[in-house]
Amino acid sequence: MAQFSSIISEIEKATGKNLHNANITSIGGGCINSAFRLDNGSASYFIKVNSPQLASMFEAEAHGLHEMRATDSIRVPEVISYGVADGHSYLALEYIPLGSLRGGASALMGEQLAKMHRAPQP
Repeated sequence: MAQFSSIISEIEKATGKNLHNANITSIGGGCINSAFRLDNGSASYFIKVNSPQLASMFEAEAHGLHEMRATDSIRVPEVISYGVADGHSYLALEYIPLGSLRGGASALMGEQLAKMHRAPQP
């Protein structure tokens, strides 16, 4: 957790929550980024990290998420903070637990995605 202390401080500034006693758990990521869950029992955050020179990638992703969220069509995580700290570029988001797409959930998701794509953009 010490390796991300400045990132955690930035999330604390953005949320007003004390997170220095929170647990941070690696949740994989993939070929491009590393991903972590930060949880203090009452709030959870999803954090993506990469090398500092890729900060513009996270800035672009944050702007895209803001635009998607503004369509009010499908559940999109809130952007908490992004930038460079602790020798990493990072993007911190609201953590949304993934659910099942059984039953009508996949049809609903398709309808919501279609609504998002119909939203006019400049």
